[in-house]
Amino acid sequence: MLDLYRIACAVPDSITAGFENNISDIMKLYTEAAENNASIVLFPADAVSGCGCSDVANFPIFRNRMSRAIDQLAGVTAKYKSVMVITGEFSEPVVLCGGKAIFVNDTYTVFTNGSFSFTVQGRRKAFEQTPNPGRADLMLFPYSGTDTFHTVKERRMDYQALSRTFNCYCAACGASPSNTTGKGVCGGHAIVTGFGRTTAENVPFETKQSILYCDIDADIPQYLDRSGDITSREEDFDYLEIDIPQIDELKYCRINRNPFLPEQDEKEYLSNIVELGAMALAVRMKNCGIKKMVLGISGGLDSTMALLICNECCKKLALPPENIIAVSMPGFGTENRTRDNSVALAEALNADLRIIPIADAVNQHFKDIGHDPANTDVVYENSQARERTQILMDIANQSGGLVIGTGDLSEIALGWCTFNGDHMAMYSVNASIPKTLMRLAVSNYAASAPEVLAGILIDICDTPISPELVPGKQYTEEIIGSYDLHDFFLYYFVRYGVSPVKLFIMAKKAFQDEYTPEKIYEVMKTFFTRFFRSQFKRAVMPEAPDLTGIELSRFQMPSDISDGLWKKELEYLKDSDYLK
Repeated sequence: MLDLYRIACAVPDSITAGFENNISDIMKLYTEAAENNASIVLFPADAVSGCGCSDVANFPIFRNRMSRAIDQLAGVTAKYKSVMVITGEFSEPVVLCGGKAIFVNDTYTVFTNGSFSFTVQGRRKAFEQTPNPGRADLMLFPYSGTDTFHTVKERRMDYQALSRTFNCYCAACGASPSNTTGKGVCGGHAIVTGFGRTTAENVPFETKQSILYCDIDADIPQYLDRSGDITSREEDFDYLEIDIPQIDELKYCRINRNPFLPEQDEKEYLSNIVELGAMALAVRMKNCGIKKMVLGISGGLDSTMALLICNECCKKLALPPENIIAVSMPGFGTENRTRDNSVALAEALNADLRIIPIADAVNQHFKDIGHDPANTDVVYENSQARERTQILMDIANQSGGLVIGTGDLSEIALGWCTFNGDHMAMYSVNASIPKTLMRLAVSNYAASAPEVLAGILIDICDTPISPELVPGKQYTEEIIGSYDLHDFFLYYFVRYGVSPVKLFIMAKKAFQDEYTPEKIYEVMKTFFTRFFRSQFKRAVMPEAPDLTGIELSRFQMPSDISDGLWKKELEYLKDSDYLK
């Protein structure tokens, strides 16, 4: 099984003290969710009795009816595998499964099937002091309070923060507006968060009952736990083994096609990347007593981003822009568009522009090593990259400057760089920025730049990505596949340890309108092959600031590690129904 689970947050039209109506609605919603393969069905607090009963809830007749209601609902769960989570007397949680009722008291209880676990937080546990006992993968919060626009917003932020703190999933389900309005209006708000993001959410204050579904991957919180990326949790807990059914699809889930982007404040985030990169570089230069920066410029996205960061760094250190030595080094495959843009960009920023063609030096190198220049193989390409790096290093020695690496996170992951060529620098400011995010960041910078500079940046963003190492057209994404897909795979594989099968299922859903399953599989195979094969380059990377949460010099594995486990999953995937 894939360790995938379907969470259902069911919001019935409860009526205060309307037991018969409420039980009927709960049974209908539970049955609907169970027949839709829900693993867990969460109901609001006081869904059985309706909220706001106050002193009436203490009457024996009320308590007796509540007890019988729990027995009735437990009986329904004998017909299905889905686990029902509801509240009983005094709003204390009850877990119903297999025809039985398990009452959750103040002792922290972890429900598990051996590979997945969840807890239920009762009303008596204050949110601010909520622990996650036993490293549960999912925390459930049934509640019944009244809502306003502000409380809904605050709840969303609270559960995002909680899921990020404990690196788990959180699901909350609130009482519907059909309850008494004596003290306010219940919102019927249902939300599922995971690792700081909202993965599913309904529209609050709807007048009809509803079910919010969310499919989750239990492997992710367990991977984060074992990798040490987790806040310390309570250890005083009890385990209870129950059957929690799994699913084999991701039908109900919010999958971001560009997961490196935040859900909100996108422009602020993109600006902050440049700002943080400039700050990191400024601190490095100040600490090292260096006044000048040296970098190669090609008219492509990577060198453009690095040059913008250098320019902002000069502002922070009150250095003249001429302290940036921007070196254009046209070679055999350099096109007029990129060459002209690199020159125009350096001039627009008032950098110290130097143009050093490399053809003669590389041809001499071919002659020295006995390589036929008509053979445009890896030697032909890598010789140019290493010649450029030699030039930059020597200029840095001449000027007492720092060679700024321009390679981005996507290229580093795929090994799309020349070992000891563009792979090497003295400080790499782009190493944690993926290609897709870089294009957005440069475009965002252009939006507030002077007209001439903005025009250059926009044209650079519109230029097809190419290494320009051989004469003629040489487009990177035609060779190795779309960076949209590569960056998607990179994020979920490195950040969350997602396996190829689940990664394919996620990508198929996220890119269903853009790429065929066959194309997604082809690019994924390229990603995993190149990622493992290129570790030897990442093992000797220059230092780099982490600006996005993923920086691969910190990702540790042997350079000669076997990729057999991942290849085996890819082979399974090729012949499976998932590829259809």
